[in-house]
Amino acid sequence: MTAAPMSQRPATVQDADLLVELVDISGAGLPGHIWARSVTPDQSAYDVGRLRAQGDSGPISWRHATIAEIGGDAAGCLIAYPLAAHPAPADPADPPEYGPMTELEAMVPGSFFVNIVATYPGYRRMGLGSALLATAVDRARTAGCPRLSLIVSDVNDNARRLYRAAGYGEIARRPVAKSDWDSPNSAWVLMTKDI
Repeated sequence: MTAAPMSQRPATVQDADLLVELVDISGAGLPGHIWARSVTPDQSAYDVGRLRAQGDSGPISWRHATIAEIGGDAAGCLIAYPLAAHPAPADPADPPEYGPMTELEAMVPGSFFVNIVATYPGYRRMGLGSALLATAVDRARTAGCPRLSLIVSDVNDNARRLYRAAGYGEIARRPVAKSDWDSPNSAWVLMTKDI
């Protein structure tokens, strides 16, 4: 039996629910933890995330996303975009957990930032991650960015292997600021790839 074909398409605003799930999977629950701090009595954490994904800008906007499908079913996503050539100072209103990642992003101004590469568990080990990373390279070239960057947890061995196999190398680390987030990771790892 032949595997169903994989395809990719630009995300639409209607993909917000899918993006929120995959962002939270990729972030090992940290996004949902942060979103939960902003809920109103009639909202869930995913409702907050959905509003962010439906926005026209921001780090998880549908406008930055590519959806991977297998046999017509959503299987994963890429969220990537160029970082500013001159990073803005950290916003004191940002959650403390973001501080180390903001520091790392500031080390790679003007790079094409791969914010999210995520697949649903049932679609792993099918080449989706590699295909999405290849799409990130194409998008970086189109955007005129000669370098790609990403941040990954030190305990996410599978993702780090994928990124190394795709040509990314580690350039810096920052300790995780956990606050009230329970997680096994101890550092965020900045990796880059020149094209």
